[in-house]
Amino acid sequence: MITDYGSFNNFLAEIAIELSRKNYKIHIFTGKEKVIKVEDKYNYDEYGICFHFFKFPRSFNLFNHFKVSTEIQRSIKEINPDIVSIHFTTGIFTTILNGKLPYRTIGTFHGLGYPTIENFIKKQIFKVVEIFSTSRLDQVWVLNKSDQNLLNTMFDNVFLLPTNGLGCDLTKFNPENYRSSKGSLREQYNIKESDIVISFTGRYVNFKGYDIVIKTFRYLENNFKNIKLVTMGGPDSIHPTGLNREEEEYLTNNPNIIDVGFTDNVQEFLAFTNIFFFPSKKEGVPVCIVEALAMVIPVITFDARGCNDLVQDNVTGILMPLDAQPQDFAEKISELLKDETILSEFRRNIVAIRDQLSRKHFLEHQLNYFESL
Repeated sequence: MITDYGSFNNFLAEIAIELSRKNYKIHIFTGKEKVIKVEDKYNYDEYGICFHFFKFPRSFNLFNHFKVSTEIQRSIKEINPDIVSIHFTTGIFTTILNGKLPYRTIGTFHGLGYPTIENFIKKQIFKVVEIFSTSRLDQVWVLNKSDQNLLNTMFDNVFLLPTNGLGCDLTKFNPENYRSSKGSLREQYNIKESDIVISFTGRYVNFKGYDIVIKTFRYLENNFKNIKLVTMGGPDSIHPTGLNREEEEYLTNNPNIIDVGFTDNVQEFLAFTNIFFFPSKKEGVPVCIVEALAMVIPVITFDARGCNDLVQDNVTGILMPLDAQPQDFAEKISELLKDETILSEFRRNIVAIRDQLSRKHFLEHQLNYFESL
């Protein structure tokens, strides 16, 4: 169970296929919306995988959650499964709101919400939701050590996934595969070989640090005349960008900021990226950092949970203090760009740990767990 089809296709497709190959019957409960817009990895009909679509609420309307929870639990009862595995806070809460399931139920939090929310009322709502959800699960998996330590003070059924989050496909995110494509993409987006490229992947919202990226780039343009910013992702209608009107105009009219939008070819842009910039404080374990490291790109981010589970400070990138401002990021990025020996050392260190980022570790963990039951 996962709240949107795009996320299933991106993160869980391989698990569904492998279990199907082992003659398990797999049902996917998800929403039709594709927050992550990727093409289907497989022809799921050929593997007998059955999809059930629900409209998972994205608001605090308890009535809507309860209504969908009732529909979901009715469908689960008809299937009578051996195991129910649910991903994301919204998916977990909506599913179990109508009652604890009479089947072994696993919940995977991709990042607890309440520890990172600043608004007091919203923080308390998320805290109630996530603690309530945990209490109705047989087993809980989390992606980072911070969430594990927090929940372990209240529950004894919480475990850390030992797999660098969900990992990524190292055959796809491999810089050696994209050497020949660098020229064509550079030409298409008017990026010269001599240009410095900073990249960001994620939703264009303030809690992902998008506003910090744009504000930082304004400083960087004063230091480097040949610098480009590539942003991959898109806006989210229910969350602000964090930019004011003047900053939005600067963004729109700047030829050095290349908005790729949602793309299936993130790896091709990372292939000519110098630094991956992702100043987010609210992550579980960010897939975009996993992918950037897999492409052997040094990362600059906050010293925040999830991000610091992946990036080793001054080894594979830079972890900035939580109170760092755009000018602080600009100064650090400028320092790195002016000293190629540091970036080269970071890249050598990333190569040494690159295999740890493979999704095969997550796949093996999940398959071993399901089959052990």
